[in-house]
This record gives sequence, C-alpha cells and structure tokens, in this order.
Amino acid sequence: MGQISVICFFSSYGLAFLGEAMYTVKQWKWTRLPALAWTIIGLVLHTIYLLNRHEVSQLPPLLASTHDWWLVLAWLAVVIYLVAALRNPNQGLGIFLLPCAMLIIALSFGLNHKTSQQLQSGQQFLTMLHASSLVLGFAGLFTAIVTSIMYLIQHLKLKKQMKWTVLNRLELPSLEKLVTWNHWSITTVAITLTIGLATGVILAIERHNQGKAISLVDPFIISYLLMWAALLAVYLWTITRKNRSGRHIAFLTLWACVFVLVIAYGLNLTSSFTTWHN
Repeated sequence: MGQISVICFFSSYGLAFLGEAMYTVKQWKWTRLPALAWTIIGLVLHTIYLLNRHEVSQLPPLLASTHDWWLVLAWLAVVIYLVAALRNPNQGLGIFLLPCAMLIIALSFGLNHKTSQQLQSGQQFLTMLHASSLVLGFAGLFTAIVTSIMYLIQHLKLKKQMKWTVLNRLELPSLEKLVTWNHWSITTVAITLTIGLATGVILAIERHNQGKAISLVDPFIISYLLMWAALLAVYLWTITRKNRSGRHIAFLTLWACVFVLVIAYGLNLTSSFTTWHN
C-alpha cells in the first residue's frame, strides 16, 4: 500500500465532522451514516500511518517520537467517539470529539518527527508503561473537557438560557450521566498521571545511575509535577466537597484541564524546538 500522509485521515475526520454538523444544524439524519463511514475510513488510514511509522522506527508509536505520541492520543479520541456513537447514535458527540481529534492532529505537526533511538529491553517496558499512562491520562483530560462543555450546554438548555439555536438542537445525555462521565474521566486522569509520574521518576533514577545528567530542578520536571499536583487537587476537591454544584465542578474541571493541556503542549513544543536545533 502506498505511503499515507496525515492529511488523508485528517480530511476524512473533517468530512465526518461536516456530516455531524449537518445533522445538528439541519437535522438531516441521513448524514449520520456517512459521518460514521468517513470516521471509520479515517481511523483505518490513521492506524496504517502509525504502523508505517512503526516499521521505520522499529518502536511502538508511543515511543517513536512526540509527533507519533500525539497521533496516538488523537486515535484514542476517535475510538471513544466511535464507541459512543455506536452505543448512542442519536447523541451528537461527534460535534465535540471529532474537533478534539482534529485539533490534536493539527498540533502534532509542530512537534518532533524524529524517531528515538532503540532502548534496552528493560527500559523499553518501563518507558512504554510511562508513555501509555500519560496518553491515557491525556485522553481522560480531553474526555473531561468534552463532558464539562456538554454539561454546561445541557444546564443552559434546561434552564432555558440557551440563546444559540444551533447548540439548542443538540441531543445531549442527562446531567446525571454527564456528571458520572466527568467523575470517571477525572479519576482516570488522577490514576494514570500518577503512574506516569512514578514511572518517570524511576526512569530518571535509572538514567542518573547510568551516568547521565539528571537535574531535579529541571523546568520540565517541575512543570509536570505542578500539573500533576493541580489535577490531583481538583480530583480530591470534586470527591470531598459537600453540596458541590455540578456547574461549578464542570467549570473548574474545564479550566484546569485546558490549562494543563496548554502547558503540556508548550513543554513538548519547546522540547521539539530544542531537538531540531541541536
């Protein structure tokens, strides 16, 4: 099979989003099936692209490069959308999840495409656990952002404060279900990022024992530690605060997750810029 570029599956997801948008704006139910079809086509092309990158690097996509890591994150976002769409076909989740996947793909263009060097067997397992935990944590962040936005829109609809006709047509889950999804998303983030942080510390210690310079006051280490602490604080606040408002939790979750994603991408972008110029 010929070489597949990122534009191929990005365009497929764009067509899928167009179908979802037409369903929401015009209530054209016949656009839902083509939207799902384009999503599946894009996911297949997306998977082939990652497999091709694997053949070049001889490493799993999560370990090959920062570019590949973010594309795996986008792949997970599309899978979540497909599972949700097949289980609840009448709820326009594609309006939220497909743009998330497309945004992640677009952001991956600015990151390092260079493949990493081969790792020792013991290091590869621990590094794979580290990368997997982080990608699942960031998938949870995007899910928490989406559920928070959906909660706020549904809250406005029920309060009859929704002024935008288009958003008022969205068929969304109940507030109770969205609260549950948000809770499990934040729980997933707290657990997986804790595992990612712990494995990162172990990897840093191993590199230090091998004679490589590792500084505990490195800006990257401090930034990730602060992000983890902030998200853990949000999680503990949501599960311990009595008489908490779902609207307030949604706002707090939304801003905290967006802040963490912006900082994380900035760190990855800075790392990629440094790699390109060394």
